[in-house]
Amino acid sequence: GDSSSLKIARVILPEGIDGEIKTPESWNDGQVYVYEIKDYLCELLNSGEVQHCWAEYVEESQSLLLDVEQTPILNEVNIEGNNSVPDSILLINFSGQVGHRLNYDRVKTAVDDILREYRIRDYTVAGIASSNLDEASGVLTLTIAEGLLCCVEFEGLVHVPIGAVSREVQLNPSEPIKSSAIVKATSDLYNTGLFRSVNPELVFDKNGEGTWRVVFHVQEHVSPPIRLGLAYQSQHRTRGFGELTWPGPFNYAGRLIFYSCLGEIDTEHRISYKMEQGTNLSI
Repeated sequence: GDSSSLKIARVILPEGIDGEIKTPESWNDGQVYVYEIKDYLCELLNSGEVQHCWAEYVEESQSLLLDVEQTPILNEVNIEGNNSVPDSILLINFSGQVGHRLNYDRVKTAVDDILREYRIRDYTVAGIASSNLDEASGVLTLTIAEGLLCCVEFEGLVHVPIGAVSREVQLNPSEPIKSSAIVKATSDLYNTGLFRSVNPELVFDKNGEGTWRVVFHVQEHVSPPIRLGLAYQSQHRTRGFGELTWPGPFNYAGRLIFYSCLGEIDTEHRISYKMEQGTNLSI
């Protein structure tokens, strides 16, 4: 039991231990409780610099044999896949670790700080794709998945042509996804006046080598009897779209929307007419 004690004449450590692992001096030629040995082994594991450890008591010689495997010396850290944030910013998180034994807790903290650098820059879904430690050379390699965009999809389009809305989404494939760009694209789609609701969704593309799809779930307005569209593409990005909606005799409401773009300046014109008990005209 944990409360029982052992008479220890000596403690034997494995060969190759460089003096970093020390046992309490009171253990030599003294009585040691079993729970003290367990607590000591837990402290070794919690130090972050020991991969595994165990103890064996030899009653004949009253010896306590300790088997401890330390982590390797961290000689170098390599970061791959970071096209948006340079090494000079990311590697600083490992400052003071190279040349010392690899400490799992400190490495985890450094990795969290690396991901924080990406979050600061609005890279929403960046993460660690893989990590590999070459114990023989002491080289740690981290591969970063920056959350590249695979494609943009629309779900819920019925009458609105995809060409009328795709240009409103300024998201480029093969570039890291930014949350602010998704928010802007959602707002731009809604402001066209063509939809009752627009909801974005990030979907991990399992077949796209760690890339992501952005899916916009849209709900169109009540299908109008008349819908006019005009598109003209030039170096000035000129385009337009008009919509006339008159739902029916039981809902006396009309709406005329004209959306246009000339160069980089977007203009939107709305004229709505609604008649219930009275008359209301707003421009």
